[in-house]
Amino acid sequence: MNCRLLLQKAKRATISDILETSLSLDEDQITLTRQFRCNAETTMRSAPSQCDEDDIVSSYVRIVVTDTYDPVWTDFGVGAPIALNVERTVQVS
Repeated sequence: MNCRLLLQKAKRATISDILETSLSLDEDQITLTRQFRCNAETTMRSAPSQCDEDDIVSSYVRIVVTDTYDPVWTDFGVGAPIALNVERTVQVS
């Protein structure tokens, strides 16, 4: 594995650790995925090599956070836990 890939993996781990700590979540509740966009296309790509050589390549991180919210009224037998799923895409370059 080259140095650039190791650095990218370390950065993703750091972002994941920050999210886990600040949101009080477990590792399996957060998913980070790198995505790329060629020029102004609306379609995301999984690798920058999928763009043409003269394209402007933008880099993104897709963050998916899952959790379960237990409303206080479930303690009284009313309702059920609510599954939460939040997806965000953040441009990094």
